[in-house]
Amino acid sequence: PTNFSWLIEDKLAGSGMPTSFDELDWILKQGVTSIVTMTENALPEKWVSDIGYLHVPTPDLTAPDMDKIDTAVDFIHKKISNDQAVMVHCAAGMGRAGTILACYLVKYQKYSAKDAIKKVRKERPGSIQSEIQELAITFYEKHASQ
Repeated sequence: PTNFSWLIEDKLAGSGMPTSFDELDWILKQGVTSIVTMTENALPEKWVSDIGYLHVPTPDLTAPDMDKIDTAVDFIHKKISNDQAVMVHCAAGMGRAGTILACYLVKYQKYSAKDAIKKVRKERPGSIQSEIQELAITFYEKHASQ
């Protein structure tokens, strides 16, 4: 798939949308055992029936609300804590996926929103595409620390 890379080696990856079962199979061969889908459409059920799967429908260039971000980053944390690798994807693997990757760093790796955005953009250039997404990460930093 387009734009697959690890943010945290063998634990947390970002990616564009897998468009065929072969692409999904390639992702699983990289060691991924759970997937978070951020696009409005879920992946086909038969593709994901045997893996950990979370669908958080989010329109392009927007960010989910704080509760949905919590759901996604808590899902990621739980899987990683059980030695599983998670991939987060949207359409291109930049905006919505990048937002969730940064929010995970904020909540579970104690990054500031600013540093999380910087880290995700350094590892995955082009990530976090809109002001709304940047703001969501900033708000999430406050939300997560309450």
